Amino acid sequence: MSARHIPLMLVAALGAFVAAAIVYAGLTLSVDWIWHGEGSLWGGNPPVWFAIVIPALAGLIVYLIRSRGAEGPGPLDGLSLESIEPAKYPWILGAIIVTMLGGMALGPENAVLVTAGFVGGLAASRVKDSQDMIIKWTGLWALAGLFFGAYLLGGMSVAANANFTLGAMMIGLVSAILAITFLFVVRWVSVELFRRTGGKPLLVVLVGGGVAAGLIASGYHQITGETVSLALTSGEQMTQDLLRLGTAGAIALAVLAKTFVYILSLGLGFRGGEYFPAIFIGAGSGGITALLLSGSIEVGAASGVAAGVTYLAQPPWWAAIVLGVAIGFLVGGLPAIPMCVLAALIASFVPRVDPPSHGDLEQESTSPVST
Repeated sequence: MSARHIPLMLVAALGAFVAAAIVYAGLTLSVDWIWHGEGSLWGGNPPVWFAIVIPALAGLIVYLIRSRGAEGPGPLDGLSLESIEPAKYPWILGAIIVTMLGGMALGPENAVLVTAGFVGGLAASRVKDSQDMIIKWTGLWALAGLFFGAYLLGGMSVAANANFTLGAMMIGLVSAILAITFLFVVRWVSVELFRRTGGKPLLVVLVGGGVAAGLIASGYHQITGETVSLALTSGEQMTQDLLRLGTAGAIALAVLAKTFVYILSLGLGFRGGEYFPAIFIGAGSGGITALLLSGSIEVGAASGVAAGVTYLAQPPWWAAIVLGVAIGFLVGGLPAIPMCVLAALIASFVPRVDPPSHGDLEQESTSPVST
C-alpha cells in the first residue's frame, strides 16, 4: 500500500463505520418496533396469526430474492467479507432485512459486512492494487461501527453486577460448557439441513421454515404465557427479559424455543448473521447454570455469551483472550472480564461444525449412492 491510498482508506473507514452503525441501529429499532417492548406494534405481545404469517411471508420474499441470483454470504459462512457489486447490494441486504423483520432468528452482523463489502468494493475499484487490503480494512471498521451501535443501544448488556470469586469462576466454567453444547448441536443440525437442501433456495422449504418457526413461537406462548418474541428474532435485545423470567426451567424453555427457530433460520436458506442469536442462547445458558448452582446470574450470562461468540468465531487462543476481555466489558462490565476470558479460552479449543463447500455439495449430489 502506498501513501496515495491513505486518504481513500480513511474515507472508506469512516464510511463503513457510519454506514454499519446506521444499518445496525435501523435494523434493531425496526425489529424492536415490530416484535419487542411495550411501545412496539403489538405492545410486546404479537398475536399468534402474526407470528406465523410474517415469518412465512419472509420465507417467500427471501426465496424470490435469492432466486434472482442475489445470494450473498449465508449465515453458516461466519463473518464472511467480500466485495459486493453495487447492482446486487440492495437485493442481498434486502434478504437480510426481510429475514430479520420477519422474525427469524438471525442477526444484523451480515448486513453490516455486506455493507462493508459494498463500501470497500467501491473504494477498491478506484485503485489497481491493494484491493483486498482495502476491503478488509473497511470490514474492520464496519465491525467497529456495529459494536459502537450495539453499545449505544445496550443490545448486549446483561447488567454489571459480577464479582471475581472462585465460585464465580465455577459458574463461568459450567455456563461456558452449556453454551458451547447448545451451539454445537445447533450447528450440527443446521449443517445437516443445509446439506439436504443443497444450499439452494427452495420455495417450500423457506415458506415452510417460516411457518414452523411461527408455530414453535406460538406453542411456546401457549405453554408459558410469555411473548412469542422470546422465541423469534435474533434476541440479543431481550437478554435481560430472558433472565428476568426468574427460574431455570422458564429460561430453559425460552432457550429451547429460540434454539429450534435458530436451527430453522440457519439451515433452511434464510439470510442474516449467526452471532447475535448466540448471545441470547449464551446468556440463557449462563442464567440456567447460575440459578441451578445458586450463583450470580450476571456472571453466568456474561460467561455464556463469551463462550458462544468465541465458539462461532474460532479464533486462536491469544485472540480468544482479547475477545473475552471485550465481551466481558460490553456484556457484564469490568468484574466479569476474568470469567469471560476463561469461557472464551475454553470455547476456542472446541472445533466448530462447518457446512460443506458448494463444490462438495455438487459432488455429493452427482455421486452414485453406495450400496
